[in-house]
Amino acid sequence: MGPFPHHMPRLCLIIAILSAVAVGLMLVSISPDMRTRKHRGGSAGMPAAAARVRPQPLAPPPKWPTAVDGALWGDSASSESKAISIDTAPMPSSNKARKPLPPSTRALSHRKRDNAKKERVLRKGDHQRDHQRELGSVAPLNKSVVDAIEILIFFLGYPRSGHSLVGSLIDANPQAAVADEYNMADVFLRHPSMTRERLFSEIFAKTKMDALAGSRRALAPAMNTDTYRSYVYNVPGQWQGKFAGRIKVVGDKKGGATTSFLSATYRVTKFMNLIKMVNLPTRVIHVIRNPYDNIATMMLRDLDKRFTVSREQPVKNNRSLTKHIERYFKLVRTNAQYHENKVFGELLDVHSADLKSNPRQVLVRICKFLDLQCSVDYIASCASIVSKKPSVTRHLVVWPDSLKNEVQTLSEPFPFLDRYSFTSE
Repeated sequence: MGPFPHHMPRLCLIIAILSAVAVGLMLVSISPDMRTRKHRGGSAGMPAAAARVRPQPLAPPPKWPTAVDGALWGDSASSESKAISIDTAPMPSSNKARKPLPPSTRALSHRKRDNAKKERVLRKGDHQRDHQRELGSVAPLNKSVVDAIEILIFFLGYPRSGHSLVGSLIDANPQAAVADEYNMADVFLRHPSMTRERLFSEIFAKTKMDALAGSRRALAPAMNTDTYRSYVYNVPGQWQGKFAGRIKVVGDKKGGATTSFLSATYRVTKFMNLIKMVNLPTRVIHVIRNPYDNIATMMLRDLDKRFTVSREQPVKNNRSLTKHIERYFKLVRTNAQYHENKVFGELLDVHSADLKSNPRQVLVRICKFLDLQCSVDYIASCASIVSKKPSVTRHLVVWPDSLKNEVQTLSEPFPFLDRYSFTSE
């Protein structure tokens, strides 16, 4: 092979330049199509014209109302096997009126709709409180009022056990401020930088909102009627939403939710940080109801049948009953742990049956536990709103013997449940 020609490097350079120019011209000629593909939905390698005519996927068909339209208002129990499948149901004609609901189904749907509206009104206070927290618009308590507070209280217990009544009676004391459903444990978890002044100001603001609302529980439909009954716990002539001179005891009524909150170890640490931030002695009130009634009410509420069932036609649902037995005793085990070690301070058991049968004696015991003065007028006013008749809901549910015995067996290790059986109050 001969020597490398001297003109070859120059020739290679010319070829490289011409190749680069050709590639650049190709890119310039392709770029409009590329831009068309990018903005008009074409895929990689697809020309612009093809991208413009590519068929788009069809939107899913609308979900038409089923024949049994109880689910229209969120009624899961009425949309079982009778509901028409969307895949096989014919499309309703636009000029053909839909078949009206049966009168009983229509009345239940209207009742649920109206109840939902009323509950939204009653929950408006919670939304306002969240809005106020974000905007910082809660009026702060005077520093002298905050400094005079001596005791922080909270509740342990179970859903539907009577906490709302107990919390309302304490809030009626002229030296106490106990908010309903404020949930200070969760508030502090979401706002760890909150100060004690801010916390106490929000609790007091919530008590004022509770008093103005006139009711501490949601409205519920009376059985087989279009009327509503509410749980009104306002004590006439007393101090709910206000105080006389000073606030000595401050707290929050959120029994079952607080127990659930404290069932996780990491949340216990957060709650201890809350108590450390407040830097006050704490008192715990443990409200207890007959386990059979408590479990039955939890189940009926979960099934949305609390006010549409009677003793003549009790609800039979062993699966749901078993689920709420497990839920109830999970809370019992958590409460028993704090009942024994008293890690959060002194604890007082309050039995709902005792409060209903002898409210004056129980109120005096609560005031003594919280170091509150209780006048004769205060005791008489509080006792006047306590119903003498206990709410016995166990008979609204069908209890198999096996589940009755299971509840009795699970209750035995816990002294605060010793007094209860299926036949006791």
